Amino acid sequence: MTTLATKTWCEERHHPYVTYNPLLERSYCRCGQRQEAGEQPMNWQAKREIHHHCEPDGPCACYVCSKPVGS
Repeated sequence: MTTLATKTWCEERHHPYVTYNPLLERSYCRCGQRQEAGEQPMNWQAKREIHHHCEPDGPCACYVCSKPVGS
């Protein structure tokens, strides 16, 4: 089930593709409303907003530590 915050985030950005599932050969927007077969071009800025909590020009430790940088 998609939360209201997720749906709002996705709608405000016109449902950019941010996830590709190679097992299902499908690309998805964050809320799942927009789906298409195959690997579609990702919106890397939107993907960064979801998966990264570091500063855009700073060092990335998002995949190393369990807490966002600066928390």
